[in-house]
Amino acid sequence: MHTNGNDWSPHEYVDAVARSVHGETVRWPQGPSMDAVIVLPVHARNHPGKNAVLLWNHDFGWSWGVEEADVRRTISIVDTLGIGRTPDPLRCADRVIELISARAVCSRMCSEE
Repeated sequence: MHTNGNDWSPHEYVDAVARSVHGETVRWPQGPSMDAVIVLPVHARNHPGKNAVLLWNHDFGWSWGVEEADVRRTISIVDTLGIGRTPDPLRCADRVIELISARAVCSRMCSEE
């Protein structure tokens, strides 16, 4: 996979994105809809008790969503990041910061007000 001058495998690419967004966990689901899930160190505003996650599909790019705290870890996509299929990992981090600034997600300790 060629990404902004880097020749990475999909795992290397997703791991680089996870590091750039300070992801807590990376999972590799065995399904057709997403290739990787990165659990963010923030939660989704208006979705109490749900983790905010980044989802990557090699055909469509990055989205963000929320993950249920249930055993199945059900994920609901909220929106795409709108930054392409394989943007530079730092661009992903910038977009997550924009989401935080827009108050779509907040740190685990922020107020829901």
